[in-house]
Amino acid sequence: MSEDHVKFNASEHIMNLRGKDYLPVAARILWCRNEHPQAVMRTTLMEWNQTEGWCLYRAEVTLPEGGHAEATATQNKKDFPQYLEKCESKALGRALGFLGYGTLAVEDEDPANPNIVDTPIARNVPAPRSTAPIRPQDEPQAPPAPIAPEPLTEAQERTVAEARDMAEARDTVGAVDALLRSLKVAATPGQWKTISAHRAKLIARCYPEAQMNGGNA
Repeated sequence: MSEDHVKFNASEHIMNLRGKDYLPVAARILWCRNEHPQAVMRTTLMEWNQTEGWCLYRAEVTLPEGGHAEATATQNKKDFPQYLEKCESKALGRALGFLGYGTLAVEDEDPANPNIVDTPIARNVPAPRSTAPIRPQDEPQAPPAPIAPEPLTEAQERTVAEARDMAEARDTVGAVDALLRSLKVAATPGQWKTISAHRAKLIARCYPEAQMNGGNA
């Protein structure tokens, strides 16, 4: 075979029939001839019942290197009007498939596709997974762990004490709240829970005064 010989690419001739791969007989013949120009292909009409409308063909394929395969096929007029031609192609396609020129398995025709000479082969791939987003309610969510109060640092304690003095002095709610909220940036969740408990008490302490001031404003 010459170096500039173009190799036959069978994948370019694969047909997809309802999710299954199928290589037509014509492509199988081209593939075999491409690799073995001297291959011998013979078909023989073994039986033909014209009254009942059915026939039996045998096909033989012999490769120059010694490869050989035989296959038979039957076809009836009820399933396919040109049953002689189809039966001959079916037998030849099977024989070629036995030599590796096909879709791996060569069985009876697919009744849903009367122009197909043998059964398409399903790809051995997993079924596609759904791409629909998973909604939160589709999967149970564990409740978040409760946050336990944590001891405050000395600096945090001093700030809370300062806020307490402001509340006792009937300072404005906004001033007390702003002072305590300034601790949130550096506080851990547990420390902030402790600070929030102090904050609620101190704001409640100075709230009546804020209501009175607000009413006079």
